[in-house]
Amino acid sequence: MQPQPRVVVAVISMEGCEACADYVPRLQAITPSYERAGISVMFIDAQDPRPEAQAWMDKYKITATPTTLVLKNLDYGGGVWKLEGSQSDAAIKQLMDFAYSQAVR
Repeated sequence: MQPQPRVVVAVISMEGCEACADYVPRLQAITPSYERAGISVMFIDAQDPRPEAQAWMDKYKITATPTTLVLKNLDYGGGVWKLEGSQSDAAIKQLMDFAYSQAVR
């Protein structure tokens, strides 16, 4: 059995969102190297109609797209860091480096 990732980066976006169309592909371009380092990256559709998806977005108070969450060891009292809006390439790199730093702690 494979161990659960210690850090998950969750990106909430939706079709028709111009900021999402700008941000998501740039983030996707750099995620493979971080995934190889053990960070799980997931992309979530803010328009997902399933009740469990909406409950998850309510839990993390998602009110804008794109929103990026860095979730660390939630079952063990870890933290949640939230960033709203499209980010520059430098900010994306900084976000992923931060996620990595949390994964290796």
